[in-house]
Amino acid sequence: MFLRKVHYGEISGQEDNKTMYNDSIQPVEMVILQGTSLCNLNCSYCDLTEESRKQNQFVPLDVLEKVFTKLFQSAYLGKKLEIVWHAGEPLTMPIDYYKQAWKLIDQLKARHATPCFQLSHHIQTNGTLLNQDW
Repeated sequence: MFLRKVHYGEISGQEDNKTMYNDSIQPVEMVILQGTSLCNLNCSYCDLTEESRKQNQFVPLDVLEKVFTKLFQSAYLGKKLEIVWHAGEPLTMPIDYYKQAWKLIDQLKARHATPCFQLSHHIQTNGTLLNQDW
């Protein structure tokens, strides 16, 4: 069973900050991916360990293919999907990785989703590695 974390007020109609879990299945509209844990900074508030932020590993394209094939074939997919590349510093990975990953995901979307399905990619970055190439 899939559980969706919701704010209590969303269910009860009351303005309240309590959080509870609703067992009704809602459409998947956002996927947050940690393509890498590698980071060029060492922020004290980061959820990742200092050790993991030094590891130069990434999610292989074949894993992305499996994940998105299952997601696009799922009955739980909504009418749109936002993909957020997050955690570690996404820009430590080569631009070509994203070009390949996005092309792969677009091909899977074309194969499995309806023509009006909307797909967008977002990168959450610390901004220190931004340059003209990005």
